[in-house]
Amino acid sequence: MADRSAAVLGAIAGAAPGGGVFHCVGGRDRTGQIAILLLALAGVDAERIVADYELSDVRLRVSVLRARLVTR
Repeated sequence: MADRSAAVLGAIAGAAPGGGVFHCVGGRDRTGQIAILLLALAGVDAERIVADYELSDVRLRVSVLRARLVTR
């Protein structure tokens, strides 16, 4: 869905001064993809982007475990 990714990046680029916000629950799927694209456009090297993405896996697992404990 390159057209949707381009539309999101365009919306972020055209945001009013002060910036914009994009978010989701885990940051791994659509939002993760946008974060990866933004980091790449900002010149961040691939190794750092991958390391950042891998952190979301750990954090998502912790969030799921916490949610399970709360619902018990």
